[in-house]
Amino acid sequence: MVEGPDEPEFLAENLLYEKTITMIYAEPQTGKSLLSTQIALSLSCGMPVFEAFHVSKPRRVFYIPLEGNKNEFMAWIKTLSRTIPYNPENLCFEDDAIGFNSLSQ
Repeated sequence: MVEGPDEPEFLAENLLYEKTITMIYAEPQTGKSLLSTQIALSLSCGMPVFEAFHVSKPRRVFYIPLEGNKNEFMAWIKTLSRTIPYNPENLCFEDDAIGFNSLSQ
C-alpha cells in the first residue's frame, strides 16, 4: 500500500495507525488487557506486533491501565517480557497515585 499525504503513518503495518484512536472491545475476562499490553511492549522496542505486523521504528507508548494496580501491572510486564522484548524508556503509564511514569525509573 502506498501512503498518500492524507493517510496516517502505520504504527504496526495494516493493524494500527498513527494519530488515530483504536478501541478494543469484548466481553470481560477475554484478554483485552493482555492484547493491549503485548501491543504496547512490541511498539516500545520496534518489534513486529504478534510477530506478524511490521513496526518501522520504536515508538513511545503511553499506556493507561484501567484495572488492577501498579504492582500487578509491573508483574504482568515482567512475565510478558520473557517472550516480548520492550524498551522501558519508551513505555510510560498512568498511575493514579504517582502520575506519569516511565518504567525505566
